[in-house]
Amino acid sequence: MVPTGSPVIGMTRVPCTNVSLTFIQPERLIELLGLKHGYKGRAIKITIYHPTFIISVSSTMSYPEAGIYLIQSSSKPDIYASVHHGGQNVLRGESFDTDKYYQRWRLDYVAGNQDRPQVFCALTKVNGEGGLGVNSIYTNQAVYSLNNPQSWFLSQTDEGYLIGQISDDVTYTWTHHNKGDPITIVADGSQSWQFVPEN
Repeated sequence: MVPTGSPVIGMTRVPCTNVSLTFIQPERLIELLGLKHGYKGRAIKITIYHPTFIISVSSTMSYPEAGIYLIQSSSKPDIYASVHHGGQNVLRGESFDTDKYYQRWRLDYVAGNQDRPQVFCALTKVNGEGGLGVNSIYTNQAVYSLNNPQSWFLSQTDEGYLIGQISDDVTYTWTHHNKGDPITIVADGSQSWQFVPEN
């Protein structure tokens, strides 16, 4: 089972009324807690202690279910993790265009180091032709589509997930600068990504 660690970061108590809070949209409940951008998708718990409700919002989003996703930059939503069709194997940040780029990735969870808080996964091509990895783990190493997919950790952030690998107790995570540039790994990076189901 994928862990959904959810320490509480917001809590409020409101009077019970004739209108059940369970019918209020999650975004409205987040507004009631005084939280703003970056908390969409959080788990929300409503507990009834008559005559009040207690509403709490977790500090983390749940991890995405195993499945097929587009991997989208949280800070640049027009950028997706892409491999050019036609033999190029480097992962780049490109606009959404599945005719021009390979952009659909299968997320599967794999065993990881039990002593670490991160969740580990493999990111593979849907057609089974390999998956994502690096030639070696060090700063500014490009991510490639390789025959033998490697494991990546996911670490939750306010805006999505860090995607990375660990070497000698240093975390190296995906980063991207401009459209068309390779996606690389950098030590202790902070760029977040989102897993978006393709409609």
